[in-house]
Amino acid sequence: MTKKPIKKTKKDLSKKMPFNFCDQRCEKCNLTDQCLAFQQRFNQRLKHVMKGEDPDHPDIVFSDLRKNVHYLVKSIKENMAKEKISLSELKTKLVQVGFTAEPEPQHFLLWKKGFQFQRQTEILLQDLLFQNEETELSEEFLKVKKEIEELSWYHHFFLKKLYQALVLQKLLFREKKKELKEEQEQEMNIAAKLAWQSLNSCKKDLKEISFYCLGYRAWAKDLLVLTKLILEQIETKFPQAQKTKTIFHGN
Repeated sequence: MTKKPIKKTKKDLSKKMPFNFCDQRCEKCNLTDQCLAFQQRFNQRLKHVMKGEDPDHPDIVFSDLRKNVHYLVKSIKENMAKEKISLSELKTKLVQVGFTAEPEPQHFLLWKKGFQFQRQTEILLQDLLFQNEETELSEEFLKVKKEIEELSWYHHFFLKKLYQALVLQKLLFREKKKELKEEQEQEMNIAAKLAWQSLNSCKKDLKEISFYCLGYRAWAKDLLVLTKLILEQIETKFPQAQKTKTIFHGN
């Protein structure tokens, strides 16, 4: 079945840039002309190439990172000023609610299950890739090459977004201001949906790997059991998440 291209208008997209509601797979996206994050990265790389510099050289990457952080801090301050949020008040608020630093991910039981899935998937992928490095690419491997690539991306992205959703949910319970509460709830549901979509994509990839790679069938099936459990818990913990709009390119 041919996948329909993602179609969204500017009205569908948040006015906040860069996008925080996509799966960050720029190479598959048809909205890069509207994405500030992509354009900035592309322009940075292009400037280095035109100067005869290697955009992937560690010194260049570090320099660009410093510039990006400076730009981000400046943007945050401008947005805070626009929303009339005092930095000192914000710091006081964070201390009051106990968020002087992000909570350790191990404090969340659901994150622990997600981490278990990520680690087991990582080992499976490493074994698959190692076996096919030692010999010519097997016919089974070639049949699931796309699924392996997608699984490699989404099993990491899933855990990142799950942690973000869990942290925002913890903050949400303590927030009293209606405006901030609504914004945090939206951010939480976006992160939760992206986590769910990423894990669901992993589930589909694992099913294909289980079907074509007989030597990994039992391994993949064990992961599918864990995947089903985590997906159900995300749905229960974030019941409104599926109503949010996201840009997703996985299965």
